[in-house]
Amino acid sequence: MTLLLASVRSPEEARIGLEAGADLIDLKEPALGALGAVDPRTAQRVVALVDGRVPVSATVGDLGGRDARLPEVAAALVEAGVDILKVGCFDAHAAEAIETLSRRHPGQAVVAVAFAEDPWRELPLARFMASEVRLLMLDTREKGTGSLLTKLAVNELSALGAATAAQGLALGLAGGLTLADLPQVLALGPAVVGLRGALCDGAREGGLSVGRMAAARAAVPRQTAAGKQRRWRHDFVA
Repeated sequence: MTLLLASVRSPEEARIGLEAGADLIDLKEPALGALGAVDPRTAQRVVALVDGRVPVSATVGDLGGRDARLPEVAAALVEAGVDILKVGCFDAHAAEAIETLSRRHPGQAVVAVAFAEDPWRELPLARFMASEVRLLMLDTREKGTGSLLTKLAVNELSALGAATAAQGLALGLAGGLTLADLPQVLALGPAVVGLRGALCDGAREGGLSVGRMAAARAAVPRQTAAGKQRRWRHDFVA
């Protein structure tokens, strides 16, 4: 079964996602880039709103692995109470940065985010696994230039899924996906499917739509509460 991740930018949007039955609430500020980070105060308010009902993830921004801001941003989000940090593979130092964050925040779940525009065969999957990463999210770096399915062929996505599974990692898929893309994406069997623009009225910087969120939830088969918790805890936060 596939978990539905809804990317939100505010408590108001988080409430829409939560009430529609999103399996994961993902904090992201779309106006600040592919993985724009929300303000820590916003993260704290969303964590309080969700109140442990589903995991809350948060992106740390479009920051390279040696960006001096990365440790500070990550620490602020951890302090805000997010369950999962999402760190982008923006350069060759991403694995090193994830290893450092894992040492600084032991027990904190970290998700590595790779991009379809980059050569996925060069991803340091074994290093991610050694850093206690359990989920690799594949996204798109350049927004508005086509969805994930226009940038990688289905056979390439299947090959990446096999490569991640061989390293003990789960694979999530995101990146400009539309509601019409969901049947094809779900057929690939990802652990997580992440949506933002498909949930909004207008572009991905628009507001989350109650109707679109409900349509996405209807398109992604819901897991039982017990199965959802068991899969998340075992596969991604071990």
